[in-house]
Amino acid sequence: MGLPLVNQFLAQGYALVRILSALKIKSSTYYNWRYSQDFKDSLVKLHQEGRSLKSLAEEFGPSKDSIAIWVKQATPIMIKGQSKTLKDVKHLEKRLAILEEENEILSRIA
Repeated sequence: MGLPLVNQFLAQGYALVRILSALKIKSSTYYNWRYSQDFKDSLVKLHQEGRSLKSLAEEFGPSKDSIAIWVKQATPIMIKGQSKTLKDVKHLEKRLAILEEENEILSRIA
């Protein structure tokens, strides 16, 4: 019993409060679990379909701020004519930093 079971019931449309109560899980325990990417993606999709951050937060548990961050991370942005998400950009920035460090090391050797 745990997060996967709760997420399964959430996906079926049950209210978080009722799920936790039925499973005898303290809300503080639930909020300490890390949210799965599928769960985040589901809330992002619901928001993109018109649900408010407030209603999603009340029904599913994460704060409005957390959901807003997930929405922002999933929202595509245009960079040089290509659509990228903030997550993609952060990944590319990390990769660039690694390549720059490797290049610096190689230039010292040469």
